[in-house]
Amino acid sequence: AAGIAICPSMGFDEVPSDVAVSLAVEDMDEPDVIVTFAAPSSGSQGTIRSALGTLTSSGWRVEGGRLVETTTGQRDRWAPLPPPLGVRRSVNAPLSIGRIAPMHLDLHSVNVFMTTAEPQRVAVKAGLPLAKVALSTAAGRSLAESVIGRLPEGPGPKGRAKKWTVMAEARAGGMWRNVVVTGEDVYGLTSELLASAAERLCAGTTDAGVLAPVAAMGLDWLQKELTDRGVSVDVYGVDAAGRGD
Repeated sequence: AAGIAICPSMGFDEVPSDVAVSLAVEDMDEPDVIVTFAAPSSGSQGTIRSALGTLTSSGWRVEGGRLVETTTGQRDRWAPLPPPLGVRRSVNAPLSIGRIAPMHLDLHSVNVFMTTAEPQRVAVKAGLPLAKVALSTAAGRSLAESVIGRLPEGPGPKGRAKKWTVMAEARAGGMWRNVVVTGEDVYGLTSELLASAAERLCAGTTDAGVLAPVAAMGLDWLQKELTDRGVSVDVYGVDAAGRGD
């Protein structure tokens, strides 16, 4: 009612995944969507704190057109990522795209996964329940903070240059489309996206309300913002008549 636009998800991982899903589901009727993240395992102290909080908390996915609560490690799959990554083992995770995408897209299902090596997958399955219990206590939170505080403040130039990939797979009837978004330096990308989005919001070109990135900024604008910053966006698919993109 106040005419205020709020877009709280304008960094990595939200913008690449919202763009990927929006492109993947174009011209589809209530598609099923799977989003897979393949990102560097290193991060800043802040990223590690955020990741630990996310992975030990519940989030959202979509099933049958409705939001359903989900937690990390309930399901796993082999994700068909493109070369040079190839097929990778992945586990489900309650990342924000599971809530963001259905804010502006009509989807039958959305499931979100992150790639893991086998030791990580086992650790997720076995260790997260214990971590949840530990972090529910003051002593556990203090210990976690002590350990995180001894880590490097953030990755160096080599760490920031590592590649990340987000893939959205969409299926509806006889149509399918995969969209692969790839880039590097999640911190640099996030800072630039936040600055550009703030300027666009101040210009008053968006609708009011709490908005997903694509709904707030526009798909074409965000895709250009990504490609202008060295992020590649590749689309593969087949339409209902069997024609490939």
